[in-house]
Amino acid sequence: MQFHIRSWKSRFSAIIACALLVMMVGAPVAAENHGAMDHLQIRATFTVSDPPEAPYHAHQSMLHFPPGAVAPLHYHGGPGYITILKGSVTLYEDGEPTIYHAGDSLVETTDSEYRGINHTDEDMRLMVTYLVPHGEDVTTMVDDPDHPDAPEIVAEVMAETVRDFSDPPASFELVHATVSHPAGITEEPATTSGNRLMTVVDGEIDLSIEGEPQTLAAGDSVLIEADTEYQVGNTSDARALTMSTILVPDVHSVAPATGATVDRTFALWILVMVASTLLVTGTMLRITAVRLR
Repeated sequence: MQFHIRSWKSRFSAIIACALLVMMVGAPVAAENHGAMDHLQIRATFTVSDPPEAPYHAHQSMLHFPPGAVAPLHYHGGPGYITILKGSVTLYEDGEPTIYHAGDSLVETTDSEYRGINHTDEDMRLMVTYLVPHGEDVTTMVDDPDHPDAPEIVAEVMAETVRDFSDPPASFELVHATVSHPAGITEEPATTSGNRLMTVVDGEIDLSIEGEPQTLAAGDSVLIEADTEYQVGNTSDARALTMSTILVPDVHSVAPATGATVDRTFALWILVMVASTLLVTGTMLRITAVRLR
């Protein structure tokens, strides 16, 4: 009898462990299905709880700072969400310097003045999305008494695009994603969970939105609406690079009466906690059964 008890407990523990592993590997870990994103270069997420008053436009760009390049003193008409893609930059905010490296993210506000410079001997690259209310300028240069002469080297715009958001969510996560698309590769279909502004920085891609194909070259952009299926391919003989800004609505509460759904990350956490509890319980029962032999 004791042998059968131990065997049953062992099988129970193994089943729970397998279920836990399946849930952790197979369940979505983010709000968006990215398909085959093996070529993802950088992904950064900003929580935007107090965006500018709509309507506003998203000004998306990728900038290149060669060694010694400067972004002169300036301020912005809307908050700027910045991700450092490569190298490092020294950003002076109201005169106070901070060094940011590849992988770092920061937010530029509307009530500060900024000056950026690449003090290193390596190239620096960043992606930025400004959310600018209609009627405001994205960037306004300011006279700089400490640096009155124009810089010899300035930042270069690799690609940029502007799109209106007339009815954005009240609060959301702003996600930056840059993806390198190898030649001859077609990715799995994906579904965007928020409005996705995609711009081709370099090369050419084939894009299908809800089955409708189109070809985008460097400098071209497209707005893929939330909950829309799309597929990206690269049939050319050269690698392509895209950057995307996704506005993912903030959904964290459960409200069955109004048709709201459970946030999937939170639901996954609950499932993992329950499975972990069952696994620990099964292990303890097994140990107890061994001691009782």
